Amino acid sequence: MDSNIQIQTLKSQIENMKLQIDNISMQNNNMFMMNAPIDGQLINLSMQMLNTGIQTFNIGKIMMMNMNMDNYYEQLKKVSEQINTMLNEYNKQQQMIMQQQMIMQQQMMMQQQIQENQNEANDEEPEQVNLKFYNYPREPSIMKFEYGTTVYEALNQYIEKTYGYQNIKISFTYNSRYIDRNEPKTVEQFFKSNIAVIQVFEY
Repeated sequence: MDSNIQIQTLKSQIENMKLQIDNISMQNNNMFMMNAPIDGQLINLSMQMLNTGIQTFNIGKIMMMNMNMDNYYEQLKKVSEQINTMLNEYNKQQQMIMQQQMIMQQQMMMQQQIQENQNEANDEEPEQVNLKFYNYPREPSIMKFEYGTTVYEALNQYIEKTYGYQNIKISFTYNSRYIDRNEPKTVEQFFKSNIAVIQVFEY
C-alpha cells in the first residue's frame, strides 16, 4: 500500500479518536447532569489507540529499512510489560471471582447436606445447633453445640479447637452481620435455626 495512503488512514483514525476524546471530555464536565458512563468509552478508546499505535509502528519500521531499531524495541518491550501486568491483574481478579463462586457453592451444598441429614433423623425438635465455620483457605469446620450453649462459648470453642489458644485477632459474621465475641444469647436464640454458616476473618 502507498505510504501516503497509509499515513492518511492513520491521520483519519487519530482525528476520529480526537473527536471521541472531545466528546468524553464534554460528558465528563457535565457528568452530574447527564449521568454519562464514560468508563467504557475510555476503555474502547484505549483499544483504538493501541491498534493505531501498532499500525504506526509497523509502517515506520518498513519505511526505516536498514536503520537501527534497537532503541525502539526497548520502548516496545516496556509497553509490552505494562500490557502483561494489566493482563495478569485481570487474571487474578477472575481467579478471585471463581474462588468466591466456589466458596458460595460449597456453602450452599454444605447447608443443604446438613438440612437433608437433619430431615432424615427425626421430626422432633433438634437439641443441637450445627455451626459451619468457614475460614478460607482453611477447610470448613462443622461443630455441634447443645441448646443452652451461649454464642460466646461456641465461638471460644471454635477458636480453641482451630488455633489452640483464645487470644487471637479474629472476627465472625452471620448473614453479613457482625457477631459480638461476647454475645450472651444461646445458640438457638441467636441463630434461630439448627443450621448456620459463619464466616471467619483473621486480621
